[in-house]
Amino acid sequence: MKASYADLSRMTGISYKTLKKALDAAGIEPIEAGGQGKAHLFDCAGALEAIYNPTDDRAALDLNTERARLAKEQADEKAMKNAILRGELMPIDEIRDQWARIAIGIRINFLALPSRLAQMLETVSTPTERRAMIDNEIKTILTALADHGENAADHLPK
Repeated sequence: MKASYADLSRMTGISYKTLKKALDAAGIEPIEAGGQGKAHLFDCAGALEAIYNPTDDRAALDLNTERARLAKEQADEKAMKNAILRGELMPIDEIRDQWARIAIGIRINFLALPSRLAQMLETVSTPTERRAMIDNEIKTILTALADHGENAADHLPK
């Protein structure tokens, strides 16, 4: 019977990396080399013998070590699921979408600034007053963005 790394992993519950290390240490070569998207195929009996009864003590798979590794992975997975449920972690797509909405809010508010300022600047006569008015409008936009994020436009003076 022939088996790929994936088949051997399913049969044994051992990771690809550990299987590869054990088979390489035992000098087990695939009986059919994979190529162009095909998997390497090993003689199943020979591969399992090399995995569970290695001739090299350093290549021996320690069952307790493998169980501990599996338990750690399962604990990490559970911890990640709990963090997601608590709202501590978010999928990267949601974070990217949120930042995109914030960036759009910033863009909209700053693109509207010249038309808002054009009318307001007509009422002041000195450069100091104009600078103060521009500074105030920029601070108003930034404060609204900090306080309301993507909904900042709803909280700015019209």
